[in-house]
Amino acid sequence: MTRSGGRYQQQMIKSVLGGLVAALVVLPSRLPRRPHVAETVPLTTAVGCLPLGIESRVGCLRTSCRHWNVGTNPADDCNTREEVLISGAVDAPEVGVGCRLTGGR
Repeated sequence: MTRSGGRYQQQMIKSVLGGLVAALVVLPSRLPRRPHVAETVPLTTAVGCLPLGIESRVGCLRTSCRHWNVGTNPADDCNTREEVLISGAVDAPEVGVGCRLTGGR
């Protein structure tokens, strides 16, 4: 075998190996994946897995919420936010003039 023939074989082997490596990298991503199976755990375990963080109200402005409309009863001056606070209260707040809320929780 001549030197040029040996180089040709080496180049051919490198090309074949390179193609095999490329196929091994690309083919697994093309194969269909099994769908994720739902895992059932107790609620306390699931809640325990949630990450904890510090509450941040940065950038939260009431004026940014233009969707707070006049509410279901425009005559009481309560907007949607205030109506939600009233309806979700454990102890109902007092509703003053202009829907000023005091007390409650």
